[in-house]
Amino acid sequence: MKIKDKTIWIPLLIGGCAILLTFFSLFNHMDLYLSDRLYQKGDISSGKIVIIEIDEKALEEFGPSPLEWDRSIYADVINYLNASFQQHPAVIGLDILFSYDKNAQGDQKLAEAASFGNVVTAGKYYYGTKLQTQPDGSYTWQNHAIVDEIMPYDALKEVTEQGIVNVTNDADGIIRHAVFSYDGEPSFAQAIVKQYAAETGTEISYPKRNISYLPFTYNVSGYLESISLADVYHQKYPVSYFDQKIVLIGSTVTSLQDEYLTAINRREAMNGVEIHANTIDMMLRGDDKAELSDYIQRILLLLLLVICILLYGKMNLPQMSIMCLIIAGGWIFASSFLFDQGMVVHPLWIPAGIGLLYISEIALRFVKESYLRRQMRQQFERYVDPAVLHQIIDHKEAYQDLDGKQSQIAVLFVDICGFTSLSEKISPKEVVNILNQYLSMVTECIMQNGGTLDKFIGDCAMAFWNAPVEQDDPVMKAVQAGMDMISGADQLSKDLGFDLGFAVGIHCGEAIVGNIGSAKRMDFTAIGDTVNLASRLEGLKIPGLQREGNIYISQEVKDVLEGRIETEDLGDHIIKGKEKPVRVYAVKKVKL
Repeated sequence: MKIKDKTIWIPLLIGGCAILLTFFSLFNHMDLYLSDRLYQKGDISSGKIVIIEIDEKALEEFGPSPLEWDRSIYADVINYLNASFQQHPAVIGLDILFSYDKNAQGDQKLAEAASFGNVVTAGKYYYGTKLQTQPDGSYTWQNHAIVDEIMPYDALKEVTEQGIVNVTNDADGIIRHAVFSYDGEPSFAQAIVKQYAAETGTEISYPKRNISYLPFTYNVSGYLESISLADVYHQKYPVSYFDQKIVLIGSTVTSLQDEYLTAINRREAMNGVEIHANTIDMMLRGDDKAELSDYIQRILLLLLLVICILLYGKMNLPQMSIMCLIIAGGWIFASSFLFDQGMVVHPLWIPAGIGLLYISEIALRFVKESYLRRQMRQQFERYVDPAVLHQIIDHKEAYQDLDGKQSQIAVLFVDICGFTSLSEKISPKEVVNILNQYLSMVTECIMQNGGTLDKFIGDCAMAFWNAPVEQDDPVMKAVQAGMDMISGADQLSKDLGFDLGFAVGIHCGEAIVGNIGSAKRMDFTAIGDTVNLASRLEGLKIPGLQREGNIYISQEVKDVLEGRIETEDLGDHIIKGKEKPVRVYAVKKVKL
């Protein structure tokens, strides 16, 4: 099985891993971080909310703990805000837990002030595991059950509406959702908005879900209309300033520990009263965001991964990169657009999945590339010059299919004349030494002239040109290689101390070139009539003419190199396997 057949499973496996990533909290924390950066941009405020802060200025004047203040302070603030029946806040929300009787006079005064009818007070639930008694008398453990609660003291509770001030963070500890009711009781923001709608006659489009994504209007300490409780207490603002607005009274001091990290600012904590203000603002705008099901988003991711797997295999790297960027960038843009239209999606799932597949495809291509380079190097390094080998590797796509093709080639055969009789006169060791040096010299001549060394057959060597790489002037290269061999014979004879003579035959024409052999042994070679004739020319014995030192070529070779070589016409000769005589020439000189 070929490597490409095996590796089809790798992109599928990576695609499956991309789907599995969406179930892991670490990956989803990264997705939540991106969604916060993408979605939480702030918005235009309704302009209907004023925060009266229990700030450092108020703590300096009334004491360090707001719960220990005389409640008449709050009563005086409320009485001032509601001093006019014509001009007063639509709602006053007290984000303070007045959970017990403290001082009879102060408690009574606060309850009387709150009885104006526009005050919402805070309650809080504590959740845990609780043992429940069933109708049949059995017991079961109930998770997320109310195990304790804090509500306003009775006199205050009777004259006000209550809202639960709990806030719910996501798995990463960040506040990015609003809850509108807790076990049937309205949230603080929900109770205030209902009171506001009843007071002003405003039509409110309430969220369709109990938990909704919260697009923050303001960043930490970002509400422009935030004033100190001390200033209101001293009546530094006219009551007309608060007319028909939602007034929230709550802590904005770090020491009071009513702070939470939010999606709009993950580094600086936001006070609880500001979170309630953002939730109210969202409800007044009717900005209810629907979150697309994770199941549907995983199906969409799967479809895109399958499409990419099918298309990546048909693309080159630049095309694949562009496609990856278009999908990833397009999804980020689409996520932002969908958010503006009221739909919340995971912005990282699809880019991360596509990116992971892209990286795996690049890695896979690198492995394939290395494998093919190694395979081609192993196949051709025995046959061709390193320069030709580099060309094959650099253009491997053109040479991957070597199962056989018809090519125009030039073929050369060379052997040592009289080697059989010589080998009978010397020792086997000397025979091997002569052969090794002779074949090394022949190989160098072939390689230097860009030829493909096909095989050694005893003292005979075969080479061809113009395959597997198409070459310029292949026939001349073959003749030049033959001339180099004839020239090298003299120096080799001196080095070895034996008189050696070479015979060379060259022919050009069509031949079948490719990997030929058995399943266990296969060689890259050339076969056909062109090869046979070159072999016959190398072994041709012409009466009255010695073979050694001659390069015999065919009419086809002479015609190709007409005017570039000097030849001697040796006439027509009967060649085995050929029906008609073959005109043979001897190369005398190559013209530069």
